Formats: sequence, structure tokens, C-alpha cells
Amino acid sequence: MEQKQHFLLMIVLLCTSSLLYAGNPYLPDFAIPIQFQITKVKGNVGNHIPRTPLQAPDVYFDDHTLYFGQEFEDDLVVTLEDEDEVEAYSTYLYAGQTQLSLPGTLSGDYTLCIYKGNFVFIGEITLD
Repeated sequence: MEQKQHFLLMIVLLCTSSLLYAGNPYLPDFAIPIQFQITKVKGNVGNHIPRTPLQAPDVYFDDHTLYFGQEFEDDLVVTLEDEDEVEAYSTYLYAGQTQLSLPGTLSGDYTLCIYKGNFVFIGEITLD
């Protein structure tokens, strides 16, 4: 009897986990993840210590579109810098927005910077 209960419990757990993980609704299956470094923005006054560890956002890209794995409560500044650290593009990601289209005229390697409060998330992308 114990084996039967164990087997039923395993089936219930498997079914439940597959229902709970339906994938992130904001992300297409084919998007490439972007790895970020977190840096404190220079020039800000204060020594605010976050109460919880700061985590980089889940950001993916495909072609000239950025996909964000979550909605943000505040507007964010998003910039692209070229190899010479010259700003090639700048825009806002508005609160609740989960996709951002970049101009199709941009191509090459860029540093993606996402500014949130006193911190900047820095990642590398290549646009074709």
C-alpha cells in the first residue's frame, strides 16, 4: 500500500509542477539571454545598502527586440554604447513594459546599459 501512495504522490507532483511551469509569458522561446554585471552609478550621493541582494533583471533579445522577464514598477533608462563607449542609442523602458524594440539601423557589438536607481546593469549584445 505504501508503494501505491508513493507512486500517486509522484504523479501528482509531476502534474502540478508541469502546470505551474508554463514558461514566462513575456519571453519567446527563441530569445537569447543577456548576462549582466551590476555596477553602482558614479556621482550618486549616499551609501544606501540594499536590504535584499540586488539581482540583475532577466533580459533576452532576438533580432532588434529586447524582452524583459518581468515588469518593472518604475521607468528605466536603457542605453546602447558602441566599442568606443559612445552612446549610440538611448530610450526609456516604461513601468509595466516588457518589450523594447531597438532601431533596425543599429548593427554590431554594443554594451547594453539599464539604469535602475543608483545601479546600472551592464551586458553585451550583438545586433545583425
